[in-house]
Amino acid sequence: MSCVFCRIIKRELPASFIYEDDKAVAFLDIHPINEGHVLIVPKRHETQFGNLTEDEAAYLFKIGRRVLKAIQESGVKSEGANLFLSDGPVAGQDVMHSHLHIAPRFKGDGQRVGFSHSDPEQYPRTRLDQIALKIAGHTPKADKQETMNQPTLETKRLILEPYKDSDLTDILAYASHPEVPKYVPWEAHKTIEDSQKFFDFVRQSTRNVRGKLFFVFAIRLKTSGSVIGSIDFKNVNQFTGQIDYALGYENWGKGIMSEAAQAISDWAFSNLPEMVRLQAFCVSENIGSSRVMEKIGMSREGMRRKAFVLKGKPVDLTDYAIIKDKEVIS
Repeated sequence: MSCVFCRIIKRELPASFIYEDDKAVAFLDIHPINEGHVLIVPKRHETQFGNLTEDEAAYLFKIGRRVLKAIQESGVKSEGANLFLSDGPVAGQDVMHSHLHIAPRFKGDGQRVGFSHSDPEQYPRTRLDQIALKIAGHTPKADKQETMNQPTLETKRLILEPYKDSDLTDILAYASHPEVPKYVPWEAHKTIEDSQKFFDFVRQSTRNVRGKLFFVFAIRLKTSGSVIGSIDFKNVNQFTGQIDYALGYENWGKGIMSEAAQAISDWAFSNLPEMVRLQAFCVSENIGSSRVMEKIGMSREGMRRKAFVLKGKPVDLTDYAIIKDKEVIS
């Protein structure tokens, strides 16, 4: 990949890092306005700010706020700061990978924001590393769940992984059968545009900030490589996780969904040490879904009568859960 920032993120080019998590990195600008000039760069490559999701755009400024505070506490000379984002070549964007600048400022520094004719002088790497070490010492570490990437899980027959752009036709194939959404709020897909809307929702909703973990997995057959359904996991709170799922009609009754649900259950209990409960629920008439929950060891906890509105009609819900055999420490 020719993108300089993508190569820096992959450690193919040097940089003086001060922060990294699974969604963004922060490192010093090699042509700083003043010492301590930091770039906040999203790991997912997008050329311009408008192409970022709302969550990604907000996240840049969330990390920017942390970095600015670290600069102020580090002893790097700073009486104020410019936070700016050049969007497009006409606005002075040189590297076409959207990023946020944080530039310390002080009275009489002789600098001005703007790169229409020339960049500030390049700093030697040794000096950049010294400054980065000073700022990094005051930068909060990424929370454990903020650094958790969505995993790829494998079972005997399946691969569970994030959706890919090339999966749209598979999504339409499994989501267009009228039986698949019978017990869920969404309607059967009729066009590729319907599947694109689902794909966009998945991309915008996937998140891994603390307390708001939400991963959507495509269920892919190892034999054909086709996506035949989806399963998602989210944190209800620090102790409770929840799964929801949908499977193409042609693959009902083959034990595929229970195989996928078991993989999610095993992963969640192994990787979220505070989690002691995994729950799910289904419309009470959905016998197939109840069997999936029972196969992975969930117990029926009861029925909530007329607790859910399904396609304009109140229906009963059956609740299931599995409890990890461990004491909850408050």
